[in-house]
Amino acid sequence: KKGRKSESGDNVPFALKLLTSKGPDISKTYVIEQENAFEGDANVENDGNEDDELRSFEYFTFSKGRNRFFAVAIVNASGKILKIGPKMGLTVVYQIHREGISTPLQYVPLRESWTDNIFYFSTIKFKKSGKYTISFIVERSPGAGAAGRTIKPLIFPVVVQAERIRCGVLDALDNLVAARYVDQGSVGGRAVLTDRHDLLGAIGQLRRADSSEFDAVK
Repeated sequence: KKGRKSESGDNVPFALKLLTSKGPDISKTYVIEQENAFEGDANVENDGNEDDELRSFEYFTFSKGRNRFFAVAIVNASGKILKIGPKMGLTVVYQIHREGISTPLQYVPLRESWTDNIFYFSTIKFKKSGKYTISFIVERSPGAGAAGRTIKPLIFPVVVQAERIRCGVLDALDNLVAARYVDQGSVGGRAVLTDRHDLLGAIGQLRRADSSEFDAVK
């Protein structure tokens, strides 16, 4: 009987664990080389007209190469990694929040682990300074029963600092709304009537202009 109880307890989800042997750890502080002062700030609530993916891109991009996935697992009370399938009714959610914004910049739910029983989530490269929170939580469906009730979220407060702020005329030009669509034939169904090469030439001339010439153009 004792053996059966022990075996049963071995399969009970108890906690979430960030596996630093399988992926990177999460630092308390990140330092980015530079931050663009004129880049649009999405520090407002989403009114439903803005794409969540585009909004998050203002703050970070997804990492490439080595260490591009956080590794998270659901373990039992002894720390053993458990296999989690969709029938268990447990979903591991990866979230990224920024101070001042109530909705998450990133929300990724996974109902099933990989073949090695680990959940993998993309790491990020920050673009803007500020206070963030990276978290992993377990959401339970109504059919989950008692499974996962003891699992507490993993929450990592993160402070991002910029070594320097890029601003001035050149940065403002880089962020002109029109410049984003230079290589596109149409924007929202509206044709760009200005010749692409003429627009590139005009932007190039402004880039070479000194501040007084730029003020005159304004």
